[in-house]
Amino acid sequence: MDQVTIQGTAELMKHRRTSVVMATGGPAMVKAAYSSGKPTLAVGAGNVPCYVHKSKKQDIGEVAEMIVTSKCFDYGTACVSEQAVIADPEVARDLRHEMKLKGAYFCAPAEADRLAKVIFKGPQAMDPDKVGQSPQALADAAGFSIPPRTRCLVSEETEIGWHRPLSAEKLNPVLAFYEAKNSDHGIELAHSIARFEGWGHSSVVHSDDPTIVAKFASIPTGRVLVNTPAIMGGMGYSTDLEPSFMLGTGTWSGSITSDNVTALHLINIKRVAYESRPWRDIYKEYGE
Repeated sequence: MDQVTIQGTAELMKHRRTSVVMATGGPAMVKAAYSSGKPTLAVGAGNVPCYVHKSKKQDIGEVAEMIVTSKCFDYGTACVSEQAVIADPEVARDLRHEMKLKGAYFCAPAEADRLAKVIFKGPQAMDPDKVGQSPQALADAAGFSIPPRTRCLVSEETEIGWHRPLSAEKLNPVLAFYEAKNSDHGIELAHSIARFEGWGHSSVVHSDDPTIVAKFASIPTGRVLVNTPAIMGGMGYSTDLEPSFMLGTGTWSGSITSDNVTALHLINIKRVAYESRPWRDIYKEYGE
């Protein structure tokens, strides 16, 4: 379509020549796709929490590099990239320092508030003109200065919800940062962030403690990525997940699948099935 509109997209999905619909976006897009009357693979938004456990203290520089590099990919437009960093108190200070060395700019509270107004027009309403913009463009729009080689912007947060917009999904090189009270609190924060605007999508844990990884894995996301950048792990490059940028969010957020959606999901398989056991054996096993 030369001019994209909601009505035009709805008509396209319902068109007689449309065989299957693949849609990615927020709850409204998912609902519209599943209401089209066509077989649909629709996936929802991602608000990816990234929990850094104290066991990574010796590797905190590498963890910081993974987080910043992942979030900066394509200026933060990938829904699988990190959205909020949660650090144990034992590593929070060092992680901040290392992230700054890797190009992260930690905003002052007033700067973060202005940044939120630039990115969001209101609750659940990102400004499309600000999606995928550079840190410099976002800072200029918000009226504050940043170093010339800044790769991403970071807002220190303590609360989660639409009263703190930067705790939601941001399709920009912008991160929220939380300092946990302890490991239990860190995992609790990760759960809360995933439930807020990110049910079923992806989450990340950096830990060398298998017990912590197992505990974190109870988070309601279809992918739990361990000790890897979210963008590389979620799309299958640094993990054994199927290569894809369309990541199912499962029934947590109303999707039909929690898989990484690939071409294999679009293939109809016809099965010619011969009898493999005598059908009358059912009478012998269960009685007449």
